[in-house]
Amino acid sequence: MTTNSNTYFNRTQGTATSNKKGTFSAWIKGMVPGETNSIFTGYTDNNNKIYLYLSDRLQIYGEISGSQSVYIQTTAVFRDIAAWYHVVVAWDTTQGTSSNRFKIYVNGEQITTFDTASYPAQDADVYWNKGTTSLIGARYVSSIVNYFYGNMAAVVFVDGTQLTPTSFGETDTTSGIWKYKGPAGFTYGDNGFFLKFENNSNLGLDTSGETNNFTLNGNGKESIDTPVISYPTYNFLAQAYTSGSSLTNGNLTMTNTSGVGQRQYISTFGIETGKWYAEFKLVAIGSTSGSKPYVGVTSYRDYVGNTYVGGAPGCGLHTGGDIYQGAGSPVSTGTSYTTGDIIGVAVDRTNSLIYWHKNGTYVSNGSGTGNPSTGANGFNISTTTAKGGTIGFATSLYDNGGSWSANFGAGFFGTTAVTSNSGAGEQDDAGEGIFQYDVPSGYYALNTKNINTYG
Repeated sequence: MTTNSNTYFNRTQGTATSNKKGTFSAWIKGMVPGETNSIFTGYTDNNNKIYLYLSDRLQIYGEISGSQSVYIQTTAVFRDIAAWYHVVVAWDTTQGTSSNRFKIYVNGEQITTFDTASYPAQDADVYWNKGTTSLIGARYVSSIVNYFYGNMAAVVFVDGTQLTPTSFGETDTTSGIWKYKGPAGFTYGDNGFFLKFENNSNLGLDTSGETNNFTLNGNGKESIDTPVISYPTYNFLAQAYTSGSSLTNGNLTMTNTSGVGQRQYISTFGIETGKWYAEFKLVAIGSTSGSKPYVGVTSYRDYVGNTYVGGAPGCGLHTGGDIYQGAGSPVSTGTSYTTGDIIGVAVDRTNSLIYWHKNGTYVSNGSGTGNPSTGANGFNISTTTAKGGTIGFATSLYDNGGSWSANFGAGFFGTTAVTSNSGAGEQDDAGEGIFQYDVPSGYYALNTKNINTYG
């Protein structure tokens, strides 16, 4: 599920199996570093509450009758917006040893080093399960604030049992990587739930058997970007400037937010070999003067020193229909584009070629119409790939108000689902990704499964 501004789930809690024992498990991805990315809140009012959030560091904070009851903040920071993190919080306030009363695990490993670690008193109630209201994806501080700006999957609450992460995940025997497995081997308890977020018409459906359904508020959407198969987003951490732009919609929409010059974002997944496809919708143009929006690829090696895709070390097609590579002389395609157009980008990294289409029709490379399926008339990007080998999809904007939305295969431009002629979206030859237009033969959506097979 992709969340966004003002998106959260709420539920009025019933009578708990236990107010002293429980386990919360969630897979999360794409949160914006430095922001208060709220994962869960349980509260009755502003004086009786507990919440879990990620602001670089994972934090748990709770109050009872207006006094702090628990405050735990990890020393470790979690800033990888490309990765799925598995977060488990398990508590049992009946434990005699205070550090056993709240345990935090990330990707199967228990966190034992904290900047702050103030545990609840023995036998204290925990408002995770005692509060009147539960929130997923938001925090309650006098009002509902601090939404989660990323993806969530497989959110589970177990009422009455302190569990370990092996109830929700396992270590891959080949790679050694912590991976998702279906929750099993426990009783959910009276307030327990399992939200899969797989039913777009009812994202808050509880599949635990306890029928503890949640209500969606806002415009959260089902997403095929999951802990099993992960897709790229824009990379918040790799940019020349840290102000003047923002990412929303699970880091898939970039927007210039103030009167600035060029701002560029690159994909979180890099390309070293193989053939890859993605789509980008120009949502808004901030200025008709100065430099134009670009879409294409750029090198990871020198990326942060550049502000637009057509400059060194990138290669981009701008709205006027010219291709720029490394700030060199323009090559005219004869095809311009504007707000509302979808630009498909097919990258043959093995042969250092790139192709663009406008709304499904491929443009010229300056000599003839491109055809990525046959390899005809691709634009040579060896100047870009020579910079260091690894490149990424990229877009850039100029001045206030411009906006691009990326679809790397998750099936949305912003909050709008793709629609093809068949109405169901197009997929690559591996049956992966959901796109507006046909994926060229031999090209693939850039995701963890395809990279392993075709990269």
